[in-house]
Amino acid sequence: MKIVKIEGVSKSYSGNTILDSINFCINAGEIVGFIGKSGSGKSTLLNLLTGLEHCDKGKIVYSNHAGKGLRLTPYNHTLHNLIGYMPQHKSHYPDLTIMENLLHFGYMYKQNKSTIRSNATSLLRTLGLFKYSGYPASSLSGGMARRLDIACSMIHKPRILFLDEPISNLDAHLKSDILSLIKQINLQGVTVVIASHDLDALESLCTNVYVIANKKVVSSNQINVNANSQITLKPGRLHDVMLELCSHIPGVSYSDRYDHIVINTEDVAKSTFYLFKMLRESGKDVRQIEISTPYLRRLIDRGDHAKR
Repeated sequence: MKIVKIEGVSKSYSGNTILDSINFCINAGEIVGFIGKSGSGKSTLLNLLTGLEHCDKGKIVYSNHAGKGLRLTPYNHTLHNLIGYMPQHKSHYPDLTIMENLLHFGYMYKQNKSTIRSNATSLLRTLGLFKYSGYPASSLSGGMARRLDIACSMIHKPRILFLDEPISNLDAHLKSDILSLIKQINLQGVTVVIASHDLDALESLCTNVYVIANKKVVSSNQINVNANSQITLKPGRLHDVMLELCSHIPGVSYSDRYDHIVINTEDVAKSTFYLFKMLRESGKDVRQIEISTPYLRRLIDRGDHAKR
């Protein structure tokens, strides 16, 4: 079921077009990522999708619980209550306690006190913040502060949650922590939309990734990545054995990178089939296998867009 449909949306500032006649849909239950260079329009797109800004052309239509289409407008409060949004900058108040922040944002959605407190308690437990509920927000570490921002955006139990750069400026451990949290939120039935410049994180997390470049938005599913894909092997002590196996995979080239092996292939499915077949027959195992799409990275770096 489509939860939001974007039709012919354009947005300009002072005559400078940021997004030009974009069209795409987001399905309920997905984790969707938007990737692009700084200034490509990621935050602008989220602002449009959440109603903080209004498109110059086109329309954005959401589906409510009954499946009825509702056009996003400035005064459609019923629809706005279905949407949660965490901006790139800190959205909580540092002088308030964690609980006070959640109560404040709950009151903004005009919920009654008992519902707000119940939602706040549940969120704090889910996000690992409950034992700190009386602490001032200013005392939180970067990762915990990010959790609080997510909690504030979810106090009204939205159906779809928008996150702008949720893992920026976090170390590897905290980044992994927040990504796991996003997965947990999604498993509770919340559709999640993320804008980020971290392609590796989005590829591992999202069910669909959209590239924003040259004022357009295109799904990575529309990009032929097979001709530009890599399989990375980290075989540990079996490094030499795996090099020998790679030489028998038809239609690929490969390179020895000391602690890993990179296989370049035009057909990921076929090459992976041969790889696993040979591994099974040899009785060998590897510590890690990764499949990446360097074409997608080059697409973003160049600022090009895929063929329509």
